[in-house]
Amino acid sequence: MSNEEKLRLRIVDTKSNFLAASTGIESLVESAISKHFDPSRTKIFVNVVFHNDNEISFSKKIKMFERLLTLALPDFLKDNPDLINMLNRIRKLRNKFAHAMDLNPDELSPFIEKNYFQMAFYENGEVKKENFVFNDIAKRNEEIGISMSLIQQASYLLTLKHHPLEE
Repeated sequence: MSNEEKLRLRIVDTKSNFLAASTGIESLVESAISKHFDPSRTKIFVNVVFHNDNEISFSKKIKMFERLLTLALPDFLKDNPDLINMLNRIRKLRNKFAHAMDLNPDELSPFIEKNYFQMAFYENGEVKKENFVFNDIAKRNEEIGISMSLIQQASYLLTLKHHPLEE
């Protein structure tokens, strides 16, 4: 296997793992929001409100989650001031990876034995290129773990502060 092919596989593996983990984060955010309103019917709430037909972006879900925490758990947000920023960093990288163009092995040779690679992706209808540093991606992966823990804590606290939908 050539060095270009090895690098391509490393990039594909990095992207795939990150995309899978970030999808889990989005699901946890949806679940946490729903638990505030009716913990016993979380699955139904998520399937109705966050169904793909409603086209609620991850960005909007994060804003809803932040608003809910601000209103229902202001101390939690104060104790974890970087949570929303972490979620947005994860979301931005996820979007770039999800909308990335296929990698051409011929274009990878300048990045052999480097700690970064360049990738083209679609953003707001335009093709953009950006360098991606493996260490930065590793930091986002660490933030995924931290975020998962914090979202689960918030979700539990929101369940305790359950309010009927009419409030």
